[in-house]
Amino acid sequence: ITPGIGPEGAKALAEALKVNAVLTKIGLSTNSIKDEGTIALGEALKINKTLKELELFSCSIGAEGAKAMAEPYNSYLAFVSVVDLDLAQLLPLNCMSGCP
Repeated sequence: ITPGIGPEGAKALAEALKVNAVLTKIGLSTNSIKDEGTIALGEALKINKTLKELELFSCSIGAEGAKAMAEPYNSYLAFVSVVDLDLAQLLPLNCMSGCP
């Protein structure tokens, strides 16, 4: 998706994902969706079982957004990329991805 999608755009996409039965991969790299948009996507993924890959590079996501993507209900996703997080923000979340 072209850069320029913010939290509101991510929320709209999340609503569409709730009824999606076709898309298996979405790339949202360099869209500043922030925690607000990421949390909305996480909620949509509780319902959507079609999406297998979600790329979230450089999306201004903090600890709360990362937590939304790490919830057990999202474990059917084959691949979620979130690489712009500050590791120091994540450590208090019980080392979700393994402790250093």
